Amino acid sequence: MSGLFLLCGCKGDRGVQTFNILDEGPVFRVTLQATVKNDDRFSVYYTTDGSTNFSKNAPIWTKVNGSANSQRITFSLPENLIPSQLRIDLGHNAQQGPIHLEKVRLSYKTKAIEFPGTLIFSYFRPDVKKTKIDATNGWVTGIVTDGKRQAPSLYPKEAPLRDEIDRLTQ
Repeated sequence: MSGLFLLCGCKGDRGVQTFNILDEGPVFRVTLQATVKNDDRFSVYYTTDGSTNFSKNAPIWTKVNGSANSQRITFSLPENLIPSQLRIDLGHNAQQGPIHLEKVRLSYKTKAIEFPGTLIFSYFRPDVKKTKIDATNGWVTGIVTDGKRQAPSLYPKEAPLRDEIDRLTQ
């Protein structure tokens, strides 16, 4: 199956939206809802040991087609792998403008959790050397250093993200 199907939803006590979905098997997915104006490649890095040392595992890459419309960008981790931490890299295209990040969804088997709008930044923080964010409006921009656009990335806020991943996968 390539899409997630919503059966019912409710809003959690932290403002995080939780959903029951059709069982998609033992594949952990990260889905972004974003507007990306130019073609690009995004990636998700993960760890399984609780650390934020993202160099231990190869990232999951996906091609993103530029569009003026919001789109879903989905990353599927290897089967039966449950991450402990996640990092989201939002493109390497030097011509990419600001990216409007509307929500982040994590899903596993029959559950999904969404971080809409400003809640994204309760679970992820920008790499301040490469990334500028407007958390209120959901804009993520690569910082220009020495005339070169840096690839923006969002690192986990370790404890809150780990707690949500644990809640999702239990």
